[in-house]
Amino acid sequence: MIRHIQRIAAVVGLLLGLAALPAQANEEAIRFYGGLDLSARIGLQRSLIWVNTFPAIADGNITPRTINAIREYQARLGRPQTGILRADELDRLLADAKRVRDGVGYRTLRDDATGTVVGVPANLIATTERVRRGTRLRSPNGAIDIVTMEIPRAERSLGEHYDMTLRNRPPAHYKVFRGNWFVIAGAEASGRSYYVRMHDTGGALRGFAISYDPMLTPILGPVVSAMSSDFRPDANGMSVAESQADVGNLRSRQASLPPSQNLQPLPPLASEPQPAAPAGAPSGVGGPSEPIRQGLSTGTGFLVSSSGYFLTNAHVVTDCASIAIGVFGPARLVDADATNDIALLQVGAVVPATPLTFAPRSPTIGEEIIALGFPLQNILANGLNMTRGDVSALAGIGGDTRFLQISAAVQPGNSGGPLLDRSGRLVGIVTGKLNATRVARSTGDIPQSVNFAIRSELAELFLRRHGIAFTVASAEGAKREAAEIVAATKDAVHQVACIKK
Repeated sequence: MIRHIQRIAAVVGLLLGLAALPAQANEEAIRFYGGLDLSARIGLQRSLIWVNTFPAIADGNITPRTINAIREYQARLGRPQTGILRADELDRLLADAKRVRDGVGYRTLRDDATGTVVGVPANLIATTERVRRGTRLRSPNGAIDIVTMEIPRAERSLGEHYDMTLRNRPPAHYKVFRGNWFVIAGAEASGRSYYVRMHDTGGALRGFAISYDPMLTPILGPVVSAMSSDFRPDANGMSVAESQADVGNLRSRQASLPPSQNLQPLPPLASEPQPAAPAGAPSGVGGPSEPIRQGLSTGTGFLVSSSGYFLTNAHVVTDCASIAIGVFGPARLVDADATNDIALLQVGAVVPATPLTFAPRSPTIGEEIIALGFPLQNILANGLNMTRGDVSALAGIGGDTRFLQISAAVQPGNSGGPLLDRSGRLVGIVTGKLNATRVARSTGDIPQSVNFAIRSELAELFLRRHGIAFTVASAEGAKREAAEIVAATKDAVHQVACIKK
């Protein structure tokens, strides 16, 4: 009885941020989650995969690694790092994970060529073709290459295939062989990242390989972990880890936790939704196109091709009867990706400007950036506006790796504008800002300089999917003064006007 009370006290102590030693804290958290059904434990780990804190197989085995992943996520929320999610933290985790998963269009598909089931980021894939031993799926321009494969057991054993893979690929930074399956991961000579998973089904070796541009690592890291967890060597058999979660069991346990002290509630997930917030934006993010007057709103767009193609946010051109760009008049909406908040427009007029170039690499935390746009045109000067800041984080709310968090000030009307590095190269598309009013109502504190941009890598994939040629800058880029960057790029950045239906 005494031991039972001590265990309860230890858990409560964790929740209140009291003095439980790290080892004791891990032990209590492991016991807490270990008492759940296997499907609920797998569901928890799968959600942690998608917020990029658990790069592992969602097998339901609760170890300190899982608890540390929970703590990392709690730290992002600004909550005590107890290792045990409260009910509202769990709700936020599930919503954040779903947003990232839906952003890449992840789903599992049966591959008839190999008799397997494999996870695919469908929104990033452009072509699918049968190959000699399976199926090949590629993104535009081959930035992502996925191959499923089946090799007759009589041709070679799993061990022989493992040795052959190690010989034929560059040195692996990770490799594991477990009797009837293996995983090998590393970087190719070209710099592309790769991951190979193979299983011995008795009659054949079945598996998949994915290689991708390392610039896509922030986006594809969770995808690879999910693919590995969901892979079924036999389409009618079990996956590497069961993919369906018993969320109800998990929720009931979180809801039974005792209340904590001095813990501010998280901003609401869906209450009072902002009508113009981008569909793919993090929860609590605003920054819509600016309503100039009834029936008219504006945002920003920028030239990416000499054929008159512009990029902007999808929410800038939602429900428009007609669209116009700058002085070039009517624009045609080619396509809009509401999930990732990107839209492609084209004008018929000749645009006397040099299209913006894409940066060859992702920015780093602390890197200086410049945002260009046309904010608050009914209040501020009627012209291009420039703000400076830094990259504050390499992910959005809840670890959404499609986004960059930036400190550069943005306002309504900035949506769709380019985010440039200090060499004048595109690293993102300004999407919005944290809704300070909503957060202040929930926390009593007003957030400062918390703004977001979609990564330029997603814009590249979007353009490639539509066969639009664009330019990626050279790896070497001299740092330039802000005034010089504005002078060189201003003719490619224009206001986008939307006349509502």
